[in-house]
Amino acid sequence: MKSWRTIVVVALVCLAGIGAWLYSPDKSRESLSPSYVRGPGDFVEVAGIRLHLRDDGPRDAPAVILLHGFGASLHTWEPWAAMLSQSMRVIRFDLPGFGLTGADPTGNYSDARSLEIIASLMDRLGLARASLAGNSIGGRIAWKFAAAWPARTDRLILIAPDGFASPGFEYGKAPEISATLKLMRFVLPAAAVRMSLAPAYGDPAFLTDSLVRRYRDLMLAPGNISYRRVVVTQRSVLGRTVRELDLEQRCLRCRNRGHRPRFHQG
Repeated sequence: MKSWRTIVVVALVCLAGIGAWLYSPDKSRESLSPSYVRGPGDFVEVAGIRLHLRDDGPRDAPAVILLHGFGASLHTWEPWAAMLSQSMRVIRFDLPGFGLTGADPTGNYSDARSLEIIASLMDRLGLARASLAGNSIGGRIAWKFAAAWPARTDRLILIAPDGFASPGFEYGKAPEISATLKLMRFVLPAAAVRMSLAPAYGDPAFLTDSLVRRYRDLMLAPGNISYRRVVVTQRSVLGRTVRELDLEQRCLRCRNRGHRPRFHQG
């Protein structure tokens, strides 16, 4: 009997140790800023939220707003911004709940709120009109903005946009959340992030350690863990199925020549 008690105690201690090793708390803004923020000018107050933003290129040039996908950040547009900013004003920001923007103080993550933020940002930057490019959830927000504000939209670029049901799935139906997905509230090992990103890369060489580190770091930025909790506990905060959430993770944009995603619906 005593030996069994010893085995149980040792097993519990091992489980506790593994749990402590895997636990992924928030990372402070102070620790993340040196790697992912260029300076104080990268933040702007818009519609009651502090956005992490990049505004590059000639101020008097035609403007384009780049909207990233689920689980991503403004950094995923780096190659696009480097090219387009030579002749255009390129604006990209972390959507609420992602990157270094963090949680929306209103607690409202609806599409209507996203459209309000974009319109307010354009007002703040003095833009009467702009083109919008969006991937995945960013694509859905882009085409919804164009539909709601046609007079403020020049052109629309959609890359694997969200907004339509996947074959065999009902769009907007509350999903069943697996135990594994629920663990995202507490555990986010780098290996899991790499596994989630890997199917999006036709050439594994582009999935570098630094890229995986960036995705994981920004998922752990303040406010973003609470956003993941909202996704898990409310089950349908974005009105999509788990299958669609998984596709969005995999449909991360083509960032380099030769990088081809295997999934084509965001």
